[in-house]
Amino acid sequence: MNPSVPIREDLFREGLDGWKLIGNKCQSCGKIYFPKAKTICLNCLSPDLIEISLNRRGKLYSFTIASVPSEHFHAPYTVGYIILNEKVRVFSQIEESNNKPLKINMEMELVIGDLWKEDEKHIIGYKFKPV
Repeated sequence: MNPSVPIREDLFREGLDGWKLIGNKCQSCGKIYFPKAKTICLNCLSPDLIEISLNRRGKLYSFTIASVPSEHFHAPYTVGYIILNEKVRVFSQIEESNNKPLKINMEMELVIGDLWKEDEKHIIGYKFKPV
């Protein structure tokens, strides 16, 4: 069996209630980041950041269907922005559902799965799909 490797180590993790995206929050001003801010809050410059788990659900803010292939994705594929309940906007690949056409403001849910295969490894990452 081919090993699964996350696209980046600190983006998501599995907990008791399923997969969660991992962000951080500034203790000084309350700004939330995904992906995590590295050393300081980019809003107020405070170094007081704590790691948080983000909500699995959000609303579709915008999307597009790419008709040109990229290095790892065959066309057509859908990408867009999801606004999580914490008011964080996440850019993500979107899994479409044949019975649910995409609409702005529709409820979306996090899924973790294969993004592509590279050197016999499955590269896994986060995506969103309609609820």
